[in-house]
Amino acid sequence: MRIRPATEKDAGTSFMLLEPGERTTTVEEEREQLRRFAAAGNRVALVAEENGRLAGLLEVPGGRFRR
Repeated sequence: MRIRPATEKDAGTSFMLLEPGERTTTVEEEREQLRRFAAAGNRVALVAEENGRLAGLLEVPGGRFRR
């Protein structure tokens, strides 16, 4: 298994945290969210891959406080 930062290419994949029909965001909105995570200094989105397929997702949103 390999852990790596999520990229906008991961948007729209069949592996999501929600069931089909529960997600209301578009693929482009998902891409924009992943771009914001990548550009922020205190946020990270990671994916786990197994044999080239997504197997997990972790988002750490950070915060606005100094500590």
